[in-house]
Formats: sequence, structure tokens, C-alpha cells
Amino acid sequence: MDKVWISVEDRLPVSGMPVLVACGRQILRAAHAAKFEVDEDNYGYFNDGDGADYDEVTDTTYWPEGWYEWNQYEEIHWAIVDHPVTHWMLLPNLPIAA
Repeated sequence: MDKVWISVEDRLPVSGMPVLVACGRQILRAAHAAKFEVDEDNYGYFNDGDGADYDEVTDTTYWPEGWYEWNQYEEIHWAIVDHPVTHWMLLPNLPIAA
């Protein structure tokens, strides 16, 4: 299946799944966090807990809803704030070794 750009107005990727995003004149590896779906226990702390969303019912702290740069080997995933994300696509497959 060909990788195609999907408008964020049409649909969003699964929360916490790394994808490529178009924002401004940049293409970044990023992930979307839907409200109360990307929790600190599984994805790491958001800003040392400052500004995170807390759900008293489940006693769980979540990242605020939004888009975050998603660097595989970084512990900090920065919020994308300079330019809005307009489109996203699945990451390409790795090349097949000969």
C-alpha cells in the first residue's frame, strides 16, 4: 500500500503511534496524544508532571492533548507549537537487505 498524506481534519493516528507529520515547511517524526490516552506510566513524564492532565477516577496522569516530536532515542518529546500539524502519514518500512 502506498503511503499517502492524511489531513488531520479527516482523521488522526492512534495515540502514541509515531508517524511523519507536515507542519509549516517541516516534516517531523511525531505522535498525537488524544485526551486521556497517552499516560505517563507508559510514555514517560510530561514536563516533570507540570501541566499534565490528571484523571482522579483512574488515578492516572496523562500528557495534554496535542502533537509531540517523537524521537526514538530521546527521553523528551517536545510539544509541536510553532506551526500546526496539517497532515500525517505512516512511517515507511525499512529497506529489505539484499
